[in-house]
Amino acid sequence: MEHKHTSIPVVILAGGQSNRLQVGNKLKWQLPFNGSHSSDCNHHPDNFLDNSLINNNTSPPICHKHDQTLLAFIIERLKIQTDRIIINGPYIENSELKKYKLPIISDQLPGFQGPLSGILTALHWAKEQGIPWVATVSCDTPFFPEDLLQTLSNDMLDQPKDGKKRAAIAAFKNRTHPTFGLWSIELYEPLNLAMDVENSRALNRWALQYAKIVKFEASPDIKDSTELKGSLKVKESTIAKTVSDPFFNINTLDDYKEALSYLA
Repeated sequence: MEHKHTSIPVVILAGGQSNRLQVGNKLKWQLPFNGSHSSDCNHHPDNFLDNSLINNNTSPPICHKHDQTLLAFIIERLKIQTDRIIINGPYIENSELKKYKLPIISDQLPGFQGPLSGILTALHWAKEQGIPWVATVSCDTPFFPEDLLQTLSNDMLDQPKDGKKRAAIAAFKNRTHPTFGLWSIELYEPLNLAMDVENSRALNRWALQYAKIVKFEASPDIKDSTELKGSLKVKESTIAKTVSDPFFNINTLDDYKEALSYLA
């Protein structure tokens, strides 16, 4: 697959609490996501799979020298598509995000109000920068298409305006994935109104009012290659499971185990 960079900035939504998967005091984007470990490292990502460590204050040991986190994996995958990557963090500053050496924008709204809050923050940032469009991706979906931004932008920006449609969101088969979207800054005020006045937190319902649905197929880059550029090798023997849904996301320990199984 030929990879093309876009000029559109992309914001990684990493402001959630990981309520369904928080191991020790680590949020899911901090979990090791590396399929290869050198012999001098005594710790392995499987150490994180002990149920006794879920949602408590015990931090499992991490071999920082060799471990790549889930967020780092996603950042490397995005570098194939754009040079402008921003991290959306929680309202309360998380110093762990600073080690990725990327711009960080904290949620505008206090508390943890879901992905709509992250999209609102991304739109506010883009509006202040004078940038007409901004894309978002989720921090727990590592195998998203390598042509995500190109496909969303081609479908949205190269077509005549479709009524009130001012966004494009990804879909696979019969399921939409609105955290993977391209958003016009014209949507900042409608979203701010929806959250502030209407107290709306239903991302899919809100997005479908304004967004075109862009359908994706199983990712050929995962299916046909043995290496993700700038990232990790993928096992040929487990490709079929990976490709079944390029928007496979990690919500539970079982999901995490499955995702790890795709890494060589």
